[in-house]
Amino acid sequence: MDAQAGNHQWTYRITVLGGLDERWSSWFGGMTVAVENEDGLPVTTLTGPVVDQPALRGILNRLWDLNLTLVSVKGEQIGNRRQTMPPEMKRKIISWIRGAFFGMIGYAAIVLISVGRWDWLWGWVYIGLLAAVLAAHVAVLVPINPALLADRSEGLRQKGAKPWDRPIVMVMGVFWLAAMVVGGLDARWEWSRDVPVTVHLAGLLLFILSWVIFLWAMVSNPFFSESVRIQPEHQVAVGGPYRFVRHPGYAGACLGFIVTPLLLGSWWAFIPALLAFATYVLRTALEDKTLQAELAGYKEYAAHVRYRLAPGIW
Repeated sequence: MDAQAGNHQWTYRITVLGGLDERWSSWFGGMTVAVENEDGLPVTTLTGPVVDQPALRGILNRLWDLNLTLVSVKGEQIGNRRQTMPPEMKRKIISWIRGAFFGMIGYAAIVLISVGRWDWLWGWVYIGLLAAVLAAHVAVLVPINPALLADRSEGLRQKGAKPWDRPIVMVMGVFWLAAMVVGGLDARWEWSRDVPVTVHLAGLLLFILSWVIFLWAMVSNPFFSESVRIQPEHQVAVGGPYRFVRHPGYAGACLGFIVTPLLLGSWWAFIPALLAFATYVLRTALEDKTLQAELAGYKEYAAHVRYRLAPGIW
């Protein structure tokens, strides 16, 4: 039978022996993942709508690839009824959205106070792009992996985070904010004169590309944590942009740092932007070393995907 017929949809409840957590949701088509202990053994249940039989077969094949023992597969016709989000997950997502909203107000204030006027076109373009990026986190993750967005609401306070990670991210944040400030001051005092519009536009396009890469990495890795840590049931991400470099999220972020001065039209902003870039290169090196030492299968993956950030370079 087809998993979808007419105006009705089939939802499936798949039970396997073994423990998975909610971060695996995106690997299984956005299905809800719940784990319980039965007689001392972890039992995972995947629940959610499945488009058709090939999609169901793909989910079962992924479970097989993870060496999980299939216990049962049950389907029922549910029409167009929507799944509900667990209250705790919903609370964390709302917390992330609230933090992003107030953070966006802060970013806008930094840019506009630095430039000292309201009519700076490229400042508003930059603010608009940052707002779009934050909105894209919600638009992309909530439908396919809301657990990841909920997880990221904890920021750098996540359990098991490496002690060196938070200072590096804080230093990077200072340099990133400094790039905004310098860009605004440059526009106010005209330190970088006669920057061609083509430079601004090149920065605009590359900035968009940088965040496309970042978001692609995020949806391709159910363990895309805010902090550097080894998570329960942690698996090596090998799909999407992880086929080309081992840290595509950092690659996107680093590109964003480098092209921000172009977008703002400030040669002086390259100084803090390059320092922010350097801190993320350091973070990449330390995280890669951590994963090779502590994450099963990562050394084999690193032998296959040789480059960390840039193919052919490093």
